[in-house]
Amino acid sequence: MLSKTFGYLNCIFLIVIISASVSVNAVERLWDYSGVEVCKFTSDQFRPTAAASDSGGVVITWQDRRSGDRIYAQKLDRYGNPVWLTNGVRLGLTGTGPPEERPTICSDGSGGAIVVWDEDGTKIIAQHISSDGILLWGTGIVICDTSGSQQKPRIIGDNLGGAIIIWKDSRDGGWDIYTQRVASDGTILWDSQGVLIRHASENAWQIGLISDGLDGAIIYWIDWRSGNFDVYAQHINGGGIVEWTINGAPICTATGDQMRVYATSDGFGGAIITWEDARGGNHDVYAQRIDNSGSVLWTYNGITLSSGTRDQNPFGIISDGCNGAIIAIEDERSGDWDIYAQRVSADGLILWPTNGVAVCSLSGSEQWRPQIASNNRGGAILTWWDYRNGSHSDIYVQEIDSSGAASWTENGISVTTSADNQYFYYDTDYGRYYSTTNIVLDGDSGAIVVWQDHRSDYYDWDTYAQRIGNPPIIHGVTTDDDWPGEKTVYVNGDIFIPEGDSVIIPSNTRVFFDTICVWDTLSGTKGIEDKCDIIVFGKLEAENSSFKPNSSSPEKGMWGWIRLDPPSHISTSRIYNCDIYYSTGGIHCTNQCADEIRYSYIYYTTGNALTCVDCPESVTIANNSIFWSDSSGIKCVDSSPTLSGNSSSYNDVSGIVCLSSSSPVITGNSIRYNDCDGIYSGASCSPEITNNYIYGNDLCGVHCSDGFSSLIGSNEIHDNNIGILVEGDSHPIIAGSFAQVNDIYDNTEFGLKNASGNDLDATYNYWGATSEPTIEANIFDEEDSVGAGAVNFLGWTNEPHTILYPKPTLISPEDDDTVSLPFNLFWSKSTGTNGTYTLQMALNSAFTDGLIERAGIPDTFYLVTAADSLSLTTYYWRVMSVSDTLDVNSWYQLPWCFHLGPSVGVADNPKTPGEIALLQNVPNPFNSSTSITVLLPEPAVMDVEIFDISGRYVASIASGQTPAGEHTYIWDGRNELGRESPDGIYLIKLRVDGEVEMVRKAVLAK
Repeated sequence: MLSKTFGYLNCIFLIVIISASVSVNAVERLWDYSGVEVCKFTSDQFRPTAAASDSGGVVITWQDRRSGDRIYAQKLDRYGNPVWLTNGVRLGLTGTGPPEERPTICSDGSGGAIVVWDEDGTKIIAQHISSDGILLWGTGIVICDTSGSQQKPRIIGDNLGGAIIIWKDSRDGGWDIYTQRVASDGTILWDSQGVLIRHASENAWQIGLISDGLDGAIIYWIDWRSGNFDVYAQHINGGGIVEWTINGAPICTATGDQMRVYATSDGFGGAIITWEDARGGNHDVYAQRIDNSGSVLWTYNGITLSSGTRDQNPFGIISDGCNGAIIAIEDERSGDWDIYAQRVSADGLILWPTNGVAVCSLSGSEQWRPQIASNNRGGAILTWWDYRNGSHSDIYVQEIDSSGAASWTENGISVTTSADNQYFYYDTDYGRYYSTTNIVLDGDSGAIVVWQDHRSDYYDWDTYAQRIGNPPIIHGVTTDDDWPGEKTVYVNGDIFIPEGDSVIIPSNTRVFFDTICVWDTLSGTKGIEDKCDIIVFGKLEAENSSFKPNSSSPEKGMWGWIRLDPPSHISTSRIYNCDIYYSTGGIHCTNQCADEIRYSYIYYTTGNALTCVDCPESVTIANNSIFWSDSSGIKCVDSSPTLSGNSSSYNDVSGIVCLSSSSPVITGNSIRYNDCDGIYSGASCSPEITNNYIYGNDLCGVHCSDGFSSLIGSNEIHDNNIGILVEGDSHPIIAGSFAQVNDIYDNTEFGLKNASGNDLDATYNYWGATSEPTIEANIFDEEDSVGAGAVNFLGWTNEPHTILYPKPTLISPEDDDTVSLPFNLFWSKSTGTNGTYTLQMALNSAFTDGLIERAGIPDTFYLVTAADSLSLTTYYWRVMSVSDTLDVNSWYQLPWCFHLGPSVGVADNPKTPGEIALLQNVPNPFNSSTSITVLLPEPAVMDVEIFDISGRYVASIASGQTPAGEHTYIWDGRNELGRESPDGIYLIKLRVDGEVEMVRKAVLAK
């Protein structure tokens, strides 16, 4: 229920009644549309993981590299506001120290959280942070710091405010599993260095744990004791006593490998466990239920949940609330990876269709790495990586009900589709990914999702979050028989939407405005107050609605305006196909206020019809009709929205006004018959003005006041007093190519008047007058004084002249790199040319000594070989684009250099005894496969992974415990799905004991 206090006694009430209800399918992003910045500090913030907090909030922890690898945390309230210090609270030691890595988190049940991490793989550390952001365990307590390595901890709450922690431990040589319980005050409750859970032959991998429903835990893992990977589990009670078979109860010991294991409680002290199973050749999904004694309850070695064509992999499991489970599945049956789910009952019956229901099966793109959370209604909310928008990953989400039916938009809705990649972080353990927790329930009908994000810097991860849920809908309860089938809201006073709440005005609603009318029930008198506004500090969504005064003789200014003024974390408003008449200010937008304002009619305003203040590029104002304003149609102040397809006409001042450093994109608009300018750009503003129809304005079609430096292109500008007026220190680009020609004609005084004192580039414009060209002081002092149909080069003659296209950018090898034959030179495509490239290499940067030129190169790379006869010295290089039909002079102006060294093989690479080394792959470039060699002076946990030049993961070459010595691996140029990778530059990353030791570049050129 929404309300506002008007300062009257309790006996005074409004005559309008407003109620709220929820529409299940009206799900949307409830915070900032592109996500809330949890931490956007310098360097990487990555490996985020989350735990639900009090009152619908969330606590998030992550690994942070602002001052080395350190662990930080932040709490967001239900509106996405940060509760603790900006950019997070540091949880561990102050100052420098060993790297802190791989945090995991659980709720403390009181609005805070307990976080555990490993310190450089040598000890396990934990911290308790209160609901107020206070560190309760100093700089952290040691959970285990014995000999060997301790790493990859996992954590759950113990239901008493403390936690149970497990980790992998090599104190006895191989990888075993230990556990510890810690009370809420930091007291260690079990053996000081942990309780041994498993110590069998071979190693344990992919460990996890769930609560036993009391104060103990069920722990699960895979190990190699039988010669292939099998699934085991163990129970430890609240007193630290291991209760099942020594070294674990077998869950599945079938032939082939069983890997990628997950579990959830069965509600009776046991568990339902699911895993990836290769007994049939490809990967299928199996499950088993065990009781509280460790006995299996379903078919020996498990039941099949999904066994379709190709591979199916489980990626999470939750309880269905009825002692069964729902499993998230990554499925390749269609040839692309898709997201599926399956439900199994407590008795082991498959409840949904064979091989599961599709959560997202969008063809032609990959959907990977799902995570799953219960919706507390027998269904689930799933989130995943999604590549439907191209080569970068976005985050999508979907809800399925207890029958497996999708509740939201088919194939899911986007949590974020910002530029570059958005990922969940997945650690690897023996070639399989296992996730931290990136989705938690919001305590209402939705979920909160956290992720790591590349949008601000391609090589810098930040941490973001978003809340997805159902906003309330506001209905007016009064009706009007004159409008059958339409709802009516009689507003007698402000509609005041509190911060964080949303308002949706239903379709075909007419909203009338009058004065505030209240009654004092004691005296029966009626009070009259000021005219009203709609003030939206939350979210307004209106479609097919009419906003006008409740008057038979309406006049301008009879009500105020619709003011959209949300904080940055509130989801944006939407006004679609609405009528807004007789107001003082139409719509007033502030900050990230509106997802879109489209197809609306804004008439008869006493002030500006639509005002934007501090609005970013993501605000879209399109296809609106704006007429008869006493001021300007659209006014932008410190704003850069997209203005497209609007008609802004017959206004008393200007069609569009830009002030105070505004730089909107103004495209495809019709701007006519305004009393001053069509478009006015004030000081320090640089709107991009393209493809507009600008005519009949009393002063100027486009008026560039001062500091204008953007493009004016592809516009039709006619029948104004002055077509384009340039003043002050402005230097616009008035059409920058033949593709951006302006059509400027029949303007009364000037087609173009340059009063700026700067030379203008007005190349490539068509002028419609018949007089001969006259160019004097860069001012067109006669009506459109350039020859009819001519291409004008202002400041030049009308003879043909060189056309400068964007120059190619050098890519690789990077400036000052050392290379050996053979190697590739790479550069970017020169937009606008469909011809070839010329490459020059020389011994000096002036390209006068030892020049080697290669012309007619059709591609954006050149393979340098011994045939090019280069010496072992430093060379400078540059690239020029050459058009098929035009004279183009387009050298890259800042040449790079490379140092050519002797060709080397593996034996020639540096090999320093006692040091870790990643040798250069051989051959390089390669067209089918390449050899990668790693030197390890001592045994270590090692990962060798391939990434593309954008930082996107491609494949894992090696992973796991590796003995000392020289190790050589082959990469066949394929990604982890077995598909061929495209030509390009790839990064080979060596990570030893969790740290990136070395990176090499490999070039795939088929």
